[in-house]
Amino acid sequence: MDTRARPNPTTLAFHASRIVTDLGVLLVLASMSLTYVTAPGGGRSAMALDALPVLLLVAPIFIVTLLPDHTRPLPRPVAWGALVLGLAAFPYAIVKYLDAVVLADTLDGALGLGVRLLVFGTFIAIVGIVIGLTRSWMGLASGGSPTRRSATTPRPPTPRRRPARVMAEQTPFANPRFDSLEI
Repeated sequence: MDTRARPNPTTLAFHASRIVTDLGVLLVLASMSLTYVTAPGGGRSAMALDALPVLLLVAPIFIVTLLPDHTRPLPRPVAWGALVLGLAAFPYAIVKYLDAVVLADTLDGALGLGVRLLVFGTFIAIVGIVIGLTRSWMGLASGGSPTRRSATTPRPPTPRRRPARVMAEQTPFANPRFDSLEI
């Protein structure tokens, strides 16, 4: 049986709001490779429907979620900036959805999964940011339970005691009669 002391469990590597936000951004990224409109004459992609600005608006949101102390929500000023970017991207995603609806109707086609994923991913990214801001605004604990230690908080080092040296183990080099030529 192992008698060594086990370290205390740590919290998640990323706060839940950061995970939700990143999931939304990744859904937007995944939508870029899917078809937005399927038609008998050929499908239309994200690039053909100019959906790239949505990705360019949510990409900085993903970058700010990588700021240090991942176990906590985004700092308030950064979260507000990310929320502004997300709220700018969401109406554009809605416009691209409506554009795809009109194009699908014109081409006698159907909406593809990509445009739906674009709107849903942008919405999920905004929800993640709002979760972090709400927890911060309400003053709720944001780093896990109080009994658990944070993954980024280092434990204070405990000094180890050294055994006392025995006086009989003195080096002969300290003796003035020691001659190195005799060896």
